[in-house]
Formats: sequence, C-alpha cells, structure tokens
Amino acid sequence: MAKKEGKEAKKPKKVKEKVIAANPPMSKEDKAKKKSK
Repeated sequence: MAKKEGKEAKKPKKVKEKVIAANPPMSKEDKAKKKSK
C-alpha cells in the first residue's frame, strides 16, 4: 500500500482521472438542474 500511495502522490493527475472515472463531475448536471428550475 505504501508504494502505491507514493506513486499516486507523484502522479496527482492520474489520481484525479481515476476519481473522475469513478465519480463523473456533477457540475454539468447541477447546471442543467438549475436551468430546469
């Protein structure tokens, strides 16, 4: 686990990509909901 954390810390962009893949950004959906209201 320690080695994996080190690699992720050195590559924050890849971590962000993984996070986005797991949880797609809600900004567009939020804007669409606000426009609907």
